[in-house]
Amino acid sequence: MKVQIATTLFASALFAIGGCKKKDGGSPGPGPGGGWLVGEDGLMAAVETSGTLGPGYDLDSDHDLLGIACRGLDTAFVVGELGTFLRTFDGGASWEVIDLDTTRTLRSVAAADDAVYVAGDGLLLRSPDRGTTWAPLPVEPSASWSSVSAAHGGVALALGSSGGVWRHDAAVDGFTSVTSLAGARVVAMSHDGAHAVVAGAGRTILRSDDHGLTWRSIDLGREAELYDAWVTGAGETMAVGADGLLVRVSAADTIAESTIATGTLRTIHINARGVGLAAGDDGVVMHTADGGETWTQLPLGIDRDIFAVDEVAGDGHL
Repeated sequence: MKVQIATTLFASALFAIGGCKKKDGGSPGPGPGGGWLVGEDGLMAAVETSGTLGPGYDLDSDHDLLGIACRGLDTAFVVGELGTFLRTFDGGASWEVIDLDTTRTLRSVAAADDAVYVAGDGLLLRSPDRGTTWAPLPVEPSASWSSVSAAHGGVALALGSSGGVWRHDAAVDGFTSVTSLAGARVVAMSHDGAHAVVAGAGRTILRSDDHGLTWRSIDLGREAELYDAWVTGAGETMAVGADGLLVRVSAADTIAESTIATGTLRTIHINARGVGLAAGDDGVVMHTADGGETWTQLPLGIDRDIFAVDEVAGDGHL
């Protein structure tokens, strides 16, 4: 697949964006507890560890940004409308605009080791070399993909718009259908790939504890509109959705729920120290410092919907 890369250095580049930091010892970024927020009309904003809004990044575009994935201390990938794909290897001091030869909406991005996956409308791609070269996965060309998640070790899961879940194993170059869930919106994996979850609209979520090979259903006990999920290395799931709902599913499948905001929450991310962010419509950003037990709203003054958040630090993720 032909990929054209144009490298641009932006004067307003992000020196203080969630955990991805400059190698040259410049402004170190917010580190654990900060984050990158991407969203409506080209929103790309930083949250400092202090809970304040850091420098932003102006795309000079009103295209929605729908996904972000960080890897290591310096690398991040962003996707969005009209085939938008950006990457940085220096914590945001410079960004490459990569032409994937499409104007289709790219809805989700995942990164693990050197591999990057991009999912979108009629498109599911994998790069083995951090976004330099790309190849499509063997899917029906007309199929659309809502979400993708990747784990260390070469396993990735992709969620089709019809609710089907497919598993890619880079070690054997295998791509197989593993399960499905009507109304599903997100697939998420723990960083080691051992645990995974599929969630969306309805009263059921799916989870796997064997790297996505087999799945079981969990009844939430109520109808829920869930938009994003986070899976810890211990197998706990935290999912967020409409009306500020947070659903927690323990490794033993017990369910607990709470309302942590007033509007729709569309994204969640928690690091290894239990510090993280959940965000959503009208710029609402919630902060936790205890692994999701309690949450506080950050008064950041963002007035656009937030669709995705990520943060990277040297200690990995929860």
